[in-house]
Amino acid sequence: QVDLTDRWVLSGEADIGGMDTASKKTWNAQGYLGYRMYVADHPAIIRVGYRVLSQEYRTTDFTGNKFKYDVTQRGPVLGLSMRF
Repeated sequence: QVDLTDRWVLSGEADIGGMDTASKKTWNAQGYLGYRMYVADHPAIIRVGYRVLSQEYRTTDFTGNKFKYDVTQRGPVLGLSMRF
């Protein structure tokens, strides 16, 4: 997280998982631009950003049938966080 000003903040994160086998993988990346403010006397931040989530799963059942799930979802994100 990087403070651009006392109100504006830029943040991002990424992760990767499912590395235990070659048939299960997932990764996620997201970036946000946020604005700090107060809502009903509570500190809050409104964020707008973009997120990508990818999952890959492959398996074979006991009859030999194969199943493959390979999906990538991406798109804009809007959020509001408040501290009480």
